[in-house]
Amino acid sequence: MRKTKLVGEVVAATGAGDLPLDVLAGALLEAAESNDDTKLVAWALRGAEFFNGGDRSVP
Repeated sequence: MRKTKLVGEVVAATGAGDLPLDVLAGALLEAAESNDDTKLVAWALRGAEFFNGGDRSVP
């Protein structure tokens, strides 16, 4: 239950909560199904920067 709450908080904090649900689900599915290590590392680095107070802009 805690993880579900945290995911919701991340969605809200990133501005992703403003996306249509089908778009959000598609983006999450793309990330979950990705075997592209380059993309995964880039996403992880961007996420770490976000959580460390770096760039919080929404493209």
